Amino acid sequence: MVRTFFSFCLSLGLFMQIAQAQSLQSHQNLNINFLGEASLVSLNYEYGHQLAEKVWLFSEVGLGYNREFLGCVLQDGCTPKNFLTVPHHLTVNLGRGRNFFEGGMGGTLVVGSQSKPYWAYPIVGYRFQPEQARRMTFRIYAALPISGKVAPDLLFLPVGINLGLRL
Repeated sequence: MVRTFFSFCLSLGLFMQIAQAQSLQSHQNLNINFLGEASLVSLNYEYGHQLAEKVWLFSEVGLGYNREFLGCVLQDGCTPKNFLTVPHHLTVNLGRGRNFFEGGMGGTLVVGSQSKPYWAYPIVGYRFQPEQARRMTFRIYAALPISGKVAPDLLFLPVGINLGLRL
């Protein structure tokens, strides 16, 4: 399932790059994500492709950081583990102008996690996407893992905030 979803995201991203020349519009964003998507903080690149007048498709990939949560709370002298995260998602955005309802699927590869190295989750949220370049983007969303219960070694928060810049 992990390989299939990751391959699908990469294939769709490649398709979106090829189709860019025929696109109505396209957007590129550089974002900082706080909490959510199995990361405490992450830096992400996002590409948006307009499919129709009120429909956008966004794909994202990034690098982030998370830290061991419950594993060390009850132990004296325990040093929490740090994890590298690789969040990625594919979302459909419906709206017009700068305001969009967002829904899609995401996943995060957690490098160093021994209990659960990959998390898959649906995403539902709100996106503010400026029409002009060099303007601030904003996204708030909920993402709950569907790939089992949350492991005790990872802090997985169900809500995230994303601030960025449209390139």
